[in-house]
Amino acid sequence: MAPPVQRPRGLTIVAALALLQGVLGLLRAFDIVRFGVNLTGQGALLLPLLGILTAARGGLVAIIAVLYLVFAVGALRQDAWSWWVGVAAALLNGLLVVNTMIQGASIALTLLWAVVPLIVLSYLFAPAGRRALAG
Repeated sequence: MAPPVQRPRGLTIVAALALLQGVLGLLRAFDIVRFGVNLTGQGALLLPLLGILTAARGGLVAIIAVLYLVFAVGALRQDAWSWWVGVAAALLNGLLVVNTMIQGASIALTLLWAVVPLIVLSYLFAPAGRRALAG
């Protein structure tokens, strides 16, 4: 029987950051959806439409958060498929951050949400990340 492969420390740190991003993302998604649902009950046409769009955006944030959670679990187990999930989560998160910045959100807040995707992508494309999650 082969000895168990020790998980690289960098992978553990990236998985922990992804787990944190996923949990905080789910909390943020819940807040966005709640705000959107509150808007749907107001006004005649414009506010309900904005509420639906806001709730849909919250759903997108929730999907990205779940991708981070799936990546974290797969990375901790060192499953090869988790590399793709991590790249997808980080790229989608990055696009959402850019979109939020374009819409005029606080630059400090949007940069805070951009830190984890940048770390995840840089680790996954580094040789150590590729080795850690190689099939």
